[in-house]
Amino acid sequence: MKTMPKWRVLLCAVVILAVVALVVVVMTLRGDKNTGIPVTVSAGVSGDLSSYTSINGLVTLGDHLYASDETGRHIYQLTLTGALMKTYTSERQINNVTTDGTSLYALEGGLDGTVVKLSSELAVEATAEVGHTPSDLVVVADKAYVANRFSGTVSVLSLSDMTVRATIAIDGREPIALTTVGTDVYVACHLPDESTDESVMSANINVISTTSDTVTKTIPMVNGSSGVKDICVDPAGERIYVSHIVGRYAYPTTQLDRAWINSNCFTILDTAGGEILCTVLLDEVDQGAANPWGITVSEDGKTLCVALSG
Repeated sequence: MKTMPKWRVLLCAVVILAVVALVVVVMTLRGDKNTGIPVTVSAGVSGDLSSYTSINGLVTLGDHLYASDETGRHIYQLTLTGALMKTYTSERQINNVTTDGTSLYALEGGLDGTVVKLSSELAVEATAEVGHTPSDLVVVADKAYVANRFSGTVSVLSLSDMTVRATIAIDGREPIALTTVGTDVYVACHLPDESTDESVMSANINVISTTSDTVTKTIPMVNGSSGVKDICVDPAGERIYVSHIVGRYAYPTTQLDRAWINSNCFTILDTAGGEILCTVLLDEVDQGAANPWGITVSEDGKTLCVALSG
């Protein structure tokens, strides 16, 4: 059997390396075709994330809208017709923006979680250090309650001086959204604490009494509940609605259609009894309602609106 001359082996190796290098250069210049994110060819460093816009929160105050931009690190003041008026800029990611009807609260940062109190003209009035990735804030009387997603806690702030009065440990994983009913704060947890090899696993809803600043009740959702994104209450304070998915983790993955693996839904909770009434599926037979996200009830209490992220 004849062997290939060494010079031919070397030539083949050089050609192969040249082709690979050409492919890498072409792919780099074209960017990521699937995600559409441009790649900057500059010493191998990709584009600055802060140049992108990711709107993740929207509130009204007076005659203006205020939108938070997570990656752009801005809060925009807009007219009701959409004209940009003013911009607040942060050095940290902005996870959400909320209001108590008088002031705005920017929820900023990851490990360096901070609540920034802003005027309606986006001037900084005060700041408070809270937990890891503050994700939502509600106000009850003279206190603000902040869900610290990756700390697993809720910070209690005094509105008079923006100091932390208490830190409440939550029974559940990743508290992500809050709503209030009377003197109680309802805390929705994003994920279950249990492992998927257990017979029952579900995300929890915690009830915090603002009188004692303690968790007075933990309400497990339907088995398989996960991916909780938002929570709201009807104007009468009688029903709470939670957007989430239900994973059929105990089923064999033999098919994808008809919500065999994940169902998109919302859960209804009775505030008087503190119990889950039912879980309502949003999927149609042949069309899924992918990733329920924001959820709210109309002012007359007759219409429930659910945003579908997917």
